[in-house]
Amino acid sequence: MKKLTLLVVLIFVALNLQAQNNHYAKGRWMLGGNIAFVNATFENTINGVTTSSTQNVFNISPQVGYFITPGFALTLNTDFNFSNVANTVSLQPGVRGYVVKDLFLAGRVGWGQTNVKDSNTEVSNFNWQVGVGYSFFLAPNVALEPGLYYQYTRDTNSVSSSENVSRVINLGLGLRVFL
Repeated sequence: MKKLTLLVVLIFVALNLQAQNNHYAKGRWMLGGNIAFVNATFENTINGVTTSSTQNVFNISPQVGYFITPGFALTLNTDFNFSNVANTVSLQPGVRGYVVKDLFLAGRVGWGQTNVKDSNTEVSNFNWQVGVGYSFFLAPNVALEPGLYYQYTRDTNSVSSSENVSRVINLGLGLRVFL
């Protein structure tokens, strides 16, 4: 009986020590961001007529997150998209959950503004993104994170009654610091 009690105590202590060193423990912060370069397809609808176009888009997305439970964080992202046609800025609250060791699923939804360069007009946008990635730790609290993401964005111009929709699959690269 003493051996069993000692074994249970040792397992409990080991789990507690592991939880204290866990990057994804409750109460920890996550700071970082992603970059991506994608070829996006856009569908533009004006007065019921839809046309398609493609353009190269460079994306930078800083992020801060807070783990509310072990392995599950609430996040806040600011998304910056740059192309030869338009620039977009949006604010996106989201979630991130680690499902197996360093493999994570992420999702976010946001709203922002798009500045169309040739017409110098600003339109509002709604967007959401889901993805999967992996944290490769380069140092005890620093991770490099490749990820595969799907993003949907809808720009709406209430003045001209136009709508622009993009659906993008991108391979991004992120860097995170866990505090």
